Amino acid sequence: MKKNILAVLSVICLLFAACSDEAANDNTSSAAGEQSRVESADQNQSSITESPSGGSSEVEKIFLSDNILYWAIPDLCDISVENLNSLNRYLADNNYDFNLDFVSLPFDSYFSELENYSGELDIAFTGFNTDTNAVCSLMRNGYFAEMDSLLEGSQLYELYSEKQWQSMAVDGTIYSIPNLCAGVFGYSYVFNNDYIDKEAAENFDMKFSSLDDLMGEPSGRDNFSDIIYLIDSFAFSHLNGDYYENGLIYSEESRSIIPVFNDEPTLDFLQRLMIIITRVI
Repeated sequence: MKKNILAVLSVICLLFAACSDEAANDNTSSAAGEQSRVESADQNQSSITESPSGGSSEVEKIFLSDNILYWAIPDLCDISVENLNSLNRYLADNNYDFNLDFVSLPFDSYFSELENYSGELDIAFTGFNTDTNAVCSLMRNGYFAEMDSLLEGSQLYELYSEKQWQSMAVDGTIYSIPNLCAGVFGYSYVFNNDYIDKEAAENFDMKFSSLDDLMGEPSGRDNFSDIIYLIDSFAFSHLNGDYYENGLIYSEESRSIIPVFNDEPTLDFLQRLMIIITRVI
């Protein structure tokens, strides 16, 4: 069943894409009246009431399986009961032996709420632009299940590249799934395969120190740049898996905090960047 759960998660993520659309419609359709939602204090109750202005109606959550998985989501996402019911019907129609219910937690204090939640939770949100240390701490303290054995040989695993899965690992163990429903503020290497061999690019180890060997000799062409560098300030530290803040490099790998100009990987990066720039000028 766990592999089935993993296989359907990509379908579930589509629900989140509708969040912003629903919010926009609410803001622009005042003629339709405001909706008020009254939820039971017990988050595991199976009904919810929606009352449009000028009338009353009740929409109940539909569960077509005795096996209900509870998904904790930040309150930024307002998933309607109708959407939840459509999802649960889809799961039942496609012979999945579980249904879902959503538990809304405050976004600003999501991880502390998650840590202290007394009810049953099966799936959790691991962040948009969040405090990486908070979610990693929860994973290290056993709040998230290790997924390596569940992913092995699954269709879900084949949907993402090896590097994407590696980027999800904490201390070498995978606890979460790459989620592309939100913007990812990371850094990427983009290669033009007219000049860089595709196989060599795919086997690139993502280390800036290896870039010089991959590029080879500069082209020497007029009005042509061998490299376009678009990273501001010391944000390049992310390329080494580190984090820069207020003149300090925070290294996840070495568990250390080092002044930026005493950090060997930082100095090596700057030296190599200067070599590449002077080669192509």
